[in-house]
Amino acid sequence: MRLALTVVLLAVCSLAQGKPDFSGVFLRTQMEAGKHPTPIVPRILQVQQTADGIVATAIQNGETAVVHYQFDNKKIDAIQARLTADKLVVSATVKGKSTLVGFSTLPGISEHIETTWEMAHDKQQLIIRTKSDLGGSYSETFTREPSLDAARAALAKANKISCDNPVSEWIRKTQRAGKYADGAFMGSASFDQITRCVGYEAGIFGDFFKNLKPKTKSNPRRFEKAGQLLSAYTGQLILEVQLFQTQSCADSALWTSTGNLAPDPIRDLRFMVRWMGSDTWDLDEVHADFIQEPWTKTGAVQQFYRMRIPAEGIPLTDALEVVIFSKTGEELACVKGHI
Repeated sequence: MRLALTVVLLAVCSLAQGKPDFSGVFLRTQMEAGKHPTPIVPRILQVQQTADGIVATAIQNGETAVVHYQFDNKKIDAIQARLTADKLVVSATVKGKSTLVGFSTLPGISEHIETTWEMAHDKQQLIIRTKSDLGGSYSETFTREPSLDAARAALAKANKISCDNPVSEWIRKTQRAGKYADGAFMGSASFDQITRCVGYEAGIFGDFFKNLKPKTKSNPRRFEKAGQLLSAYTGQLILEVQLFQTQSCADSALWTSTGNLAPDPIRDLRFMVRWMGSDTWDLDEVHADFIQEPWTKTGAVQQFYRMRIPAEGIPLTDALEVVIFSKTGEELACVKGHI
């Protein structure tokens, strides 16, 4: 009898251990694209798990959204969830969006997404890995918080806007080679919610850049034009901030927003601009025109803001900082760069 009872208890323990419980409140503390760390966009993830499935609620940059995973191994709204011995495995096929910010896609394009959830042995970290046939692969690490209030406080503290966004090596290589054409790329940033992720790409343009080239490749921040060494900008420049869809919303189709999306990261944006070097020249808020133009090669719609900024006498070594605000004054993103 004692032996039989022991066998039953072991079987029950084995069954319990075979069903991981993801319930709790978590804060996203690490992100990687492929195997490369990426800037962290803080997100609260509140998970409620029952015998039948999971309801997950996410909070990020003013948006709250929810997703439901059922464990019956049947597809619910194109989502199929399966609980294994140590993981939650989600497979979904969703329709692509008909219109994306900054460019367009054809309606009806399908996207296949596979996601796995895995809990650390100490139950203090949740690792979510996502692979999309359109958006590549990335992983997220969430750290357990004691309560939703504690997570909200940590989110507010972690949600800092950074102006120091890396510029791709391809851009830097192109500009070091003197290929400025009629302008220079200054940097990019993004405002990522859950179902809507908007990127901002800033560049400056004008006649000043015609025939501009680095003095030497070894010192690319010294420039010359028509054989004369230049140390400062001349005249006025055009600053453009282009909008585009980022890959941060690769799994956005799985989520359903539960309220109004605010703030608006697209319409009626405001821009605070300043030159930064040995001295700072603050241009305050600069008037911007919102422009939509088709790309001649694809016919897709290009959306951007255009501003005119003074630059006479500004050293070429100075950086330009552009802080992007919503219509109602929320700070969305910041770009800072130099030629």
